[in-house]
Amino acid sequence: MQTLSYIDNNLQLGIAYDWDLIIKAYRALKCPDDVYDPIPALRTMSAETVKWYIGMSKRRIGKTTAFLLIGAIMFWHYGTRTYYIRQRDDMIAPKNSGKLFDTINQFGYIDKITDGLYNGVKYAAKQWFFVKRDEQGNIIDENPVPFCVMQSVQSAEDVKSVLNDPFGDWLIYDEFIGSNVYPN
Repeated sequence: MQTLSYIDNNLQLGIAYDWDLIIKAYRALKCPDDVYDPIPALRTMSAETVKWYIGMSKRRIGKTTAFLLIGAIMFWHYGTRTYYIRQRDDMIAPKNSGKLFDTINQFGYIDKITDGLYNGVKYAAKQWFFVKRDEQGNIIDENPVPFCVMQSVQSAEDVKSVLNDPFGDWLIYDEFIGSNVYPN
């Protein structure tokens, strides 16, 4: 993990990310050329003036997977936690989101990101953890700190005063346009 430094040496302004390091780590994964490339978005964020990025395109080109990979890289280098957000609680329930990291697992990206220390992920209680599995698929090691947390807009009223995560710095609000959008 990188030694943390902060924007203008001010903890309240947040982590000063080395976006070139993150981009280099993403490129090292050698993701297929025919999927979404998050690097142009990251370059806009590297100015540290961009706080929000909206990526809209046709479906099934890998936007979510690409940004989840960036989140995993940020966790590995900085301890940054990804918050994966959807509209309703049922959208983040295991029956609907249990396969969220299947592509990442299938292509061995966690193994590449962590230099072999971990080789997959596991889900427990709305959180995703890096794990090391043996050849039979048994977990033989697990990072106790979640790298990704699931939340829903529907639960915002329940968690708004108790959710305090100083490392929750990478938010992915997925499928934010739909037929059922909560007000305010």
